Amino acid sequence: WAVVAFHLFFCLLFRGGLVEKPGENDRFFLPWKLLGTLTGLHTFFLIFYTNHCFKRYYELYDLTRSIVTGLLEMTQELRIRLPNPERRAIITGARRSALRFCVINVYLFFFWISGHKTTDAELDILVTHGLVSRVERDWLKNYEGQKHSVVLDWTLEIARVAVGSNQARPLFKIICDLRTHQTYIEDMLSMPVPFQYFHLMNLMMFLSFIGWAYGMAMYDSWIATFIFMASTVIFLGMRELSGCLSDPFGEDAVDFPVSVWLLDTWRECDLFLEVECPEIWYDPRNFEDAPLVWQKRAAH
Repeated sequence: WAVVAFHLFFCLLFRGGLVEKPGENDRFFLPWKLLGTLTGLHTFFLIFYTNHCFKRYYELYDLTRSIVTGLLEMTQELRIRLPNPERRAIITGARRSALRFCVINVYLFFFWISGHKTTDAELDILVTHGLVSRVERDWLKNYEGQKHSVVLDWTLEIARVAVGSNQARPLFKIICDLRTHQTYIEDMLSMPVPFQYFHLMNLMMFLSFIGWAYGMAMYDSWIATFIFMASTVIFLGMRELSGCLSDPFGEDAVDFPVSVWLLDTWRECDLFLEVECPEIWYDPRNFEDAPLVWQKRAAH
């Protein structure tokens, strides 16, 4: 708004006849060729910054979706690695606890990166949804480290006790992948564009706006004012949008709907973990004619 006021002030001076517009040989005349150098540098810096933020945005999207889909992979491995019907009650409890702790880990991780800490109110939300017990909540409140990391260790311990270290290796790999993706996201968020670059870009942008405000005020047409305001809004909008894309975990319009993704995935994992296959699938007599039927179809 200060730049717009600056432009309108000179518009009133020059177009209102209060001050004579400087000519080409006057000291205060601003040639567009001189302004073009600063405008070109400013445009280059802004495009480089925007491209970096867009690339970062899509990398964060891939990592976030990998974490969410990792819960589905974990559910499939739990069904495969813990199928023992002789210990049905114990195995079912181990399945549910392992998956529940993985879901808690992902929720706590996104809570943590959104505010760089996990608050008591966020833990109470998980208690309300039935993910965390009150005993677990009280323990996590007193834990001073990263709460999402220790919950992931609980999943590893359950898998080791339930099936042993050798059988649980695929589960260990999925859990390690979750931890790796989370570490990448933490590192990316903790390493934004250097502030020196960002402030230098803002300085060039401000100087360009001042030059535009003064130079376009020397034109008699009000179309020049419209072009000045449109250009200013576009450049500022690109900078603000790029800043939002650089950290897509929050409540902005361009931020990831992580809560929606997690809720849908949690429901899908819960249903898939508890569903029982029809008994007909386990009867080998139902597959005796399968090769013959296939050969008949192939012949036709």
